[in-house]
Amino acid sequence: MKKIIEEKRKRQQREERIKKKYRNRDEDDDEEIHNTYQSWNLYVKKAMLLDFLNDKKLDNFIFNTNKMTLGICIGMHILFDYSEEDDTQCLGIINGEIKKFISTDLSIPQMGWNYTEGLDDYKHLSNYYYFANSFYSDNTSSAVGYSNYINKFTSVVKQDNYIGCQFHPEKSSLAGEAFLKYFINQI
Repeated sequence: MKKIIEEKRKRQQREERIKKKYRNRDEDDDEEIHNTYQSWNLYVKKAMLLDFLNDKKLDNFIFNTNKMTLGICIGMHILFDYSEEDDTQCLGIINGEIKKFISTDLSIPQMGWNYTEGLDDYKHLSNYYYFANSFYSDNTSSAVGYSNYINKFTSVVKQDNYIGCQFHPEKSSLAGEAFLKYFINQI
């Protein structure tokens, strides 16, 4: 029982730190944060992530590294120039914008399995992967894989030593394992 109470206390403290550090929010936003936090046990927006990377001087490292770098979901998003989420300037490694899905028919965020079609030399990446996203890129110049949800979107990008995927390979069973092995073999 003590362990459960301690975990709840720590979770509440983390939630309070997040709210204090990043915005003055109204009560509706507080409820949204709480619900998101309870569901995911994590509340991160691109602006928050970029602030963290900047504070730790990791943004320059990521921007200037010549080592293979993998960005998963929000990690892929921050590689782009800009995101509509909170009107955020990102790292600018890959040209293009991250946009919000808009639909009256399908639920947002996209949650679940979706097919990714690998292009040309990346056809071996074609498979079903697990997605959890409300935002997408329609970048074509760096795209090596596409998926469809509401509209066609870029689900895998590759530029120089950077690879980004919109899906979560760590949640994608054998397909995700194969994707991560592909990335590791690039190193």
